[in-house]
Amino acid sequence: PSLQGKIVQKLAYGQSVEVIKELKDAETITLKDMPYLGVWFLVKSGQQAGYIFSALVSPKFADEFVCDRTNLPQNIKISERDVQLELCTDGSFY
Repeated sequence: PSLQGKIVQKLAYGQSVEVIKELKDAETITLKDMPYLGVWFLVKSGQQAGYIFSALVSPKFADEFVCDRTNLPQNIKISERDVQLELCTDGSFY
């Protein structure tokens, strides 16, 4: 997980990925002279897995994905800019 890492797949704008895990250490990367604060996510798209920086992706509309069972343990909690997102073990989130 770094800007110098090997590119395993280029994603299309709006393409969905499955978040496998979140690395805990926040960092700032600079792209085109613009700083971005975030963390790296290990994601899967099709059969490919790789890392993507959190500041460069956004969740799908939360009303499209709702956890059916609230007693499931949560895999990942993401908080940024007054928004909290909880990803459930079944792949849904709220």
